[in-house]
Amino acid sequence: MSYIGRLLKRFHVYNLQQTIDRLAADAGHQLGVSKVAKVDYQKKKISSTRIRAAIIAGRVSEVRQLLGRKYTTRATVSNGRLCLKEHYLLPRDGIYDCLIDTGSKRHRTQIYVDQDAHKISFTKQKQCLLNEIDQLDIAITWEKRIASHSFYQMAAQ
Repeated sequence: MSYIGRLLKRFHVYNLQQTIDRLAADAGHQLGVSKVAKVDYQKKKISSTRIRAAIIAGRVSEVRQLLGRKYTTRATVSNGRLCLKEHYLLPRDGIYDCLIDTGSKRHRTQIYVDQDAHKISFTKQKQCLLNEIDQLDIAITWEKRIASHSFYQMAAQ
């Protein structure tokens, strides 16, 4: 049961619709209240917690289904380090097919994410892209995870 559900039960509130209707009245109609229907995917409720968990686990294909669009982060790149804008998360370590948008150009590429170093790298053929986007505000659209962190380490040796 959710925190709100437990709180409502604690205060003996069992008819949620009546509670929602009363919220506006109790606030002197200065508070807008609306009930949102439950939305689910694969028979589980879609929630911000579920979306964050999928991002952190690197399941960007699932995130696309949950959001109804591809997951996009905004960031600045400085000397090879990725500085995410507030409220964005990097997916789990691994290699991802991505689209980088600088505002004037779009680049299809593969990105290696290293969470510990808070760093992204490109495959060797796209390494020069790092210089092109250095010091720019960029949008990274995460299309799919194609390999794990351990695969990248093995290939780099």
